[in-house]
Amino acid sequence: YTASYSWSSAYDDGEGAFYVPMNSYDPGADWGRAGFNRRHRYNFGVNMQAPFGTLLSVDAFGNSGRPYNITTGSDDNNDLQTNDRPEGVERNSADGPSFFVVDMNLSKTFRLNDSGTQVSIYATMDNAFNLVNLRNPSGVLTSSFFGIPTSASSARDVELGMRYQF
Repeated sequence: YTASYSWSSAYDDGEGAFYVPMNSYDPGADWGRAGFNRRHRYNFGVNMQAPFGTLLSVDAFGNSGRPYNITTGSDDNNDLQTNDRPEGVERNSADGPSFFVVDMNLSKTFRLNDSGTQVSIYATMDNAFNLVNLRNPSGVLTSSFFGIPTSASSARDVELGMRYQF
């Protein structure tokens, strides 16, 4: 069994080399929560011998939502950028949806001879319970999609395979 939990807090003044500050005349006003920061992260895993000589592994991962910006969608400060935030709203002040997924793997190995040659068959499921994990919504106040997530992380993915080892 494995389990972990972490709490983090990260602040910065931009989102990379091509980031444009909200106010080109006052880039220091963009000091705020880092866009990659997820306050809470946790995972749990178990690997065990299952019936009929099979191996089962289950891994669960989760985190709180990623921060994102609320913007007006217009150039309120006349700096030719339409990424201005409403008065008093800090950068990355909104919280996106949380994330949770369970991955599973079931495998069985057959030894073919005494020389170590073996064949393994396996089934792997990513997002085994097919949970919908929404991505951050639009933060543009003038958008008809404001506050609505328009995409999601991957749905369940099943992989069946065979491995020959010699």
